Amino acid sequence: MYSVQLPKSKSILNRCLILSALTKYAPVYLPPDNELPNDVLVMKRLLFDNLTNEFNVEDAGTVFRFLTAYLSIQEGTHRIYGTQKLNERPIQPLVKALLALDGCIENENIDGNAPLIIRGTAIQGGDISLDAGMSSQFLSALMLIAPMLSNGLRIHLEKLTSSPYINITAECLRWFGARVSQQPHVIEIQTGWPDTAKALSIGDIESDWSSAAFWYSLSAVTGKAFELHGLKEESVQGDKACIHLFKSLGVVTQFTATGIIINKTEAAHIAPEFNLEDCPDIAPALVVACALLKMDARFNGLKSLAYKESNRLLSLELELKKLGVHFLNANETWELKTESLQLKPLQLNTYLDHRMAMAFASAQAVYPEITIENPDCVSKSYPMFWLEFNRIFRNGK
Repeated sequence: MYSVQLPKSKSILNRCLILSALTKYAPVYLPPDNELPNDVLVMKRLLFDNLTNEFNVEDAGTVFRFLTAYLSIQEGTHRIYGTQKLNERPIQPLVKALLALDGCIENENIDGNAPLIIRGTAIQGGDISLDAGMSSQFLSALMLIAPMLSNGLRIHLEKLTSSPYINITAECLRWFGARVSQQPHVIEIQTGWPDTAKALSIGDIESDWSSAAFWYSLSAVTGKAFELHGLKEESVQGDKACIHLFKSLGVVTQFTATGIIINKTEAAHIAPEFNLEDCPDIAPALVVACALLKMDARFNGLKSLAYKESNRLLSLELELKKLGVHFLNANETWELKTESLQLKPLQLNTYLDHRMAMAFASAQAVYPEITIENPDCVSKSYPMFWLEFNRIFRNGK
């Protein structure tokens, strides 16, 4: 069995950093920078070290969405933008909601995307409708600033994807003392904070279940057992769904005092069907693992993958095709056909998408002649990934 160190959850860390900046009195104590995902480093730099009105979020979509709402209530005029790919990612549903609340945001270009010019103002809050069908981050961004609004915020949901991330946001708000009420289609957050709030240490932040998915994939295709540290049975993270999703591939999970042990001890199911609407970030790891095991499968709830760091649906389709595997859309259900799988020396492209790179690591583990383009893009969420992977699969090389 191999012991593996996971990163802390960047989803939790970035929410807590925003809340720490808003409350001013509840710092989040972080590990050294070299252990932090790049998305967290970007958020930390822009919130606490940036002395200009320019906010370059690089390729961090979470930072982009959260800071758009945050800057809307910060005094001054701010310009927010990122890489060319980031500037193409959806933001209009959030901008529309902030404008309806009397925020002041302009698009620098006519395409409706970033760069944005944001003039901070005293937003009052109240009732708002929101379409979060493309990204739950639009909703989380509004929730995070809600206690700062004089009337709080009551958000009526038209559509929502990746709903477990909203539970993460609500839980983080409660850690800082906010009063949050959740109903199926309405979320209400009252104005104000308590006089004091708990200062969170890094020990309070659990490890990242989204990153654990890639070790589940590696266990499924190689049969190796891994001990993953820092994961909790009572986790607020929706990607804990790894437990039951990868059980279909024969991987069993055992909780310990310090995390989990995963091991392939069961036979894989035949032609399983998965619904990933609440945990789409697991999809690359799960799809690639099924492909390598020659498991034909069906996947639902993948629509939001088109709006991630890459169009992950297209990325998976193109790269798996190089291996003779067909991943095709049939009426919103994606079908995996694996009978022609052929492992051979070739390069799999990542499209600068961290989750694509880590998903393809499973292919490299079973066939080392496969190479992965731009592997360092994993620094976005899991800077230690290749160090851990090489220690186990490449004898430390």
